[in-house]
Amino acid sequence: MLNRLSEIPWFSAVGSQQGQAEAEQAVKEAGKLLQTEDLQVVWLNKDKLASLDEELNLASSPLWAKLAELPGRIKDKAQQAGRESVITEVTDELAEGVFHEAYKGAFEKLEPYGLQAIQLAVGTALYVSLLGALWEQFNDTPGGENNPYGLLLKVFETGHWPVGLAGNKVYMI
Repeated sequence: MLNRLSEIPWFSAVGSQQGQAEAEQAVKEAGKLLQTEDLQVVWLNKDKLASLDEELNLASSPLWAKLAELPGRIKDKAQQAGRESVITEVTDELAEGVFHEAYKGAFEKLEPYGLQAIQLAVGTALYVSLLGALWEQFNDTPGGENNPYGLLLKVFETGHWPVGLAGNKVYMI
């Protein structure tokens, strides 16, 4: 997983159509895995970032409802396996490396849209990366074989960004 994360071209395709089909497919696969199959992917242009805050509402998203449960499941798996220390180890190992590369990519593509856009992009990258890596650490436990965060990492691997959720819509750029 660390090798996979180190090869992600963070935000490199933001604002372009390159890789959109693959990114959209990854979101739909994650939705199917989490039983939220009626997801709609809404592609935004970068200029829409400034006004997007008004539209995003995680509380209304069925995908977020499923994703929000997963950190607790990861913690439970760690406890059941007697490997709670893995959470701290992976977090420490991963956070710095992903942060620097994601920040660099976000700054290059999103700097004209302000610090808030950069922070949101990097925060999303860190969240998905960390939980994807932690899920992989416990894939040998029951139910650990299907990593929904691994599917969401595919979006980042295409150079795009899943900006946010509202209702059954996944906003991407």
